Amino acid sequence: MSARPPQLIGESPAFHRLMDQISDLAVLNRPITITGARGTGKGLLAARLHFLSPRWEQSFLSFNCPAIYMDHHMPQLFGDDNMDGMIRAADGGTLLIDHIDELGLSAQNRLLHVIETGEVLPIGGEDPVKVDTRIIVATRNNLPALAARGLFDFDLLDRLAFGHIHVPPLNARKADILSLVQYFGRRMATELGADSFPGFTPEAILDMEGQDWPGNIGELKTAVERSTAESFLADESLSQPIARVLYNPLQNADNLGLTLHIPKSLQAQAVHLIGAAPPVDAAPSSAIMPPKAQKDISGDNITDVPDTQPNGFHARVFTFERALIDEAMQVSGGHQGKAAKHLGMTYHAFRGLLRKHGLKK
Repeated sequence: MSARPPQLIGESPAFHRLMDQISDLAVLNRPITITGARGTGKGLLAARLHFLSPRWEQSFLSFNCPAIYMDHHMPQLFGDDNMDGMIRAADGGTLLIDHIDELGLSAQNRLLHVIETGEVLPIGGEDPVKVDTRIIVATRNNLPALAARGLFDFDLLDRLAFGHIHVPPLNARKADILSLVQYFGRRMATELGADSFPGFTPEAILDMEGQDWPGNIGELKTAVERSTAESFLADESLSQPIARVLYNPLQNADNLGLTLHIPKSLQAQAVHLIGAAPPVDAAPSSAIMPPKAQKDISGDNITDVPDTQPNGFHARVFTFERALIDEAMQVSGGHQGKAAKHLGMTYHAFRGLLRKHGLKK
């Protein structure tokens, strides 16, 4: 494994404060929480924390919660009869749990046990296994607000907040844009086989510095690479500074005559999002799904979502019901009868609730 920490680019005072904070926290053998909007580079910062720590020669692994189906979070993290799990795989090193807010409550409880005891109990096992894995978590969500709603464990939140790093958005680091543009453009030119990279014109740089960049560094990187590629296709020698910046061509999808259609496979999730508190950088719920009645994923019933504001009473009750369903199914290991008992409902009533939310199989 490389002993070199990831290269991070910046010149602004905010960037230097961030680097100082990472250097200070890297040496501490305690959990760290990294917060920030999408595209701010939270994963790169976690890797830098690892490589600047005494664990730098050991493994740095990353577990991305949304990439793993929730029912598989437990065995993937803690192991079972068929696998060791990510926490054991990172023994002696560091494990980044990205999008920690999407980890189920049962998995949160197990993670708390690992942090407090240094022991991991495989799923279905009886004998705990000692581990020495440093946990770093990342999120763009408001964890205290989730905890206040019963969706995140308060004790786990306290342990994870031993050290906290908040990554400022790119629009708070405008002085870093020129350095980032040069870095991304040079790398793209090399990838394309160009002899050199002439940079962007002063007007193009000013234009980029005037953008809001809701997607932060990730969005800037894509725009620079897209613009460099277009210039290369017109002139493979890249002999002139790039004057045209190509921003996201899909941003004006409405003007292209494209209409919104919620795929059937995502309808239940879209309904669940109505009334939920979005991340600070997310689009409004009304942009995710019109507040109309939607068919459930079975196609047999119409889910009764009142035609009201996304934060209205009925929509919020609907979201709260779904949160209770998720909790009950996690606690019961997916057994519907036990989930109904957990909520103090009859099995028939619980099945009706599943049907209402498009979850009845």
